[in-house]
Amino acid sequence: MIKNLAIGGGSNKLLLVFALVLGLIAAVLVGVYLSSLNGDNGSTGSTTTVPVVVAAQDIPAATTVTAEMVVVKAVPSDLALIGAYADSTAAVGQVTQVAVQAGEQITPAKVTSTGTAVSQFGSKTPLSLVIPAGMRAVAVVVSDVASAGGLVRAGDYVDLMLNQQNGDGQSSACYVLQDVQVIAVGTTLAAPDAGSSASVLSNQATTSGAVTVTVAVNPGDASILAAAQQSPSNGSVGTNLWMTLRPFGEHGVNTGLASCGIPSAASS
Repeated sequence: MIKNLAIGGGSNKLLLVFALVLGLIAAVLVGVYLSSLNGDNGSTGSTTTVPVVVAAQDIPAATTVTAEMVVVKAVPSDLALIGAYADSTAAVGQVTQVAVQAGEQITPAKVTSTGTAVSQFGSKTPLSLVIPAGMRAVAVVVSDVASAGGLVRAGDYVDLMLNQQNGDGQSSACYVLQDVQVIAVGTTLAAPDAGSSASVLSNQATTSGAVTVTVAVNPGDASILAAAQQSPSNGSVGTNLWMTLRPFGEHGVNTGLASCGIPSAASS
C-alpha cells in the first residue's frame, strides 16, 4: 500500500508541473494576442515621427507669429496634419487668420503671408495682407510719362522725384525718396518674390494709363510722400511725382544727389 501511495504522489506532481507549463504557455499566447489587437486598432500609435510646428501658446487671430510663439515637435506621422510646417521659420512673420490654441499644429490654412494670401485670394487679395511688416502703403499719382512710360511693374523698385519751381521762375527736380518698393500698379498687386525674381516680375502685367502706383515705405517716409504731393484738390493730389525705375536688383541710396529735404512728421 505504501508503494502505491508513493507512485500516486509522483503522478500528482507530474500533473501539477504539466498544468503549470500549460498555464504559462496560455498566458504568453494571450499576451501576444492582446498585443496584436493593440497594434491593429492603433492604440500604440505610429513608431515613425515627423517634425511639425505647433503653437507654444494661445495665438489670437490677426496676430503676427513670432519665434517665441511656436516650437517644433516630433509627432507620429499618422497624426501630422497635411501641409503642417516642419520648420518654424516658415511660420514666423505670418499672420494668423484664425485663433490658434497652444499645442495646435500650424498649417498654411491658419496663417497668411504675401505668398499664401495671393494663392488663396487671387485677384481679391486685400492690399493690407501684402504690405511688408512695419511698412505703410502710400498711393503716388503719376502719369505714363512720369512712370517710365507706364512700364513700371508691381514688384519693381523706384526712386521718387519732385519737380519744383525756383524763385527765379526756373524749375528743378529733387529726390523725395530712393529705393522704394512698388507693391501695386493700379489694382494689380505685386506677386510673391516679384522684387527678387526676374521670372516672377516678368509675369507681372503693366497697366497702361495707370495714374496710381502704391509703394511701401516706413511710417516716417509716408508723411514725406504726403507732404510732397500736397493737399488733394478736385479729387486729385496737388503735385504729381516723377518715378525713376531702378535696374533690377539694384538697391541703396545714391549720395550727392539733390534732395528735396522735406521733413517728416517725426522730425518736424
